[in-house]
Amino acid sequence: MKYLYILKSEAEGGFYFGISDDPAAKLKEHNTLESVDMYTSKHRPWKMVALFEVSEGRLSPAQIITFLKKHQTEKLMENLITPGFIPEGKLQQLVRVEVKN
Repeated sequence: MKYLYILKSEAEGGFYFGISDDPAAKLKEHNTLESVDMYTSKHRPWKMVALFEVSEGRLSPAQIITFLKKHQTEKLMENLITPGFIPEGKLQQLVRVEVKN
């Protein structure tokens, strides 16, 4: 199963999203890997603020990330991290999963 995870920088307040089979392991990597070239290494620490299963649909996980990068607005990010928000349209194949911090 693929997951879309959304991280928020506790230092800077910015967001980062990615796709992974194991989002908890990815969060740990973003907070610990020593690569100075990575965006996430420069804005630590990160907290997972939303998690979605990516069900079968018209868009692949990579296409969802591309869509989010092109359409990333403050309102969209606010909606995605709000627990009661249900994605629709091109994002309707995202199914919210409880984040365990």
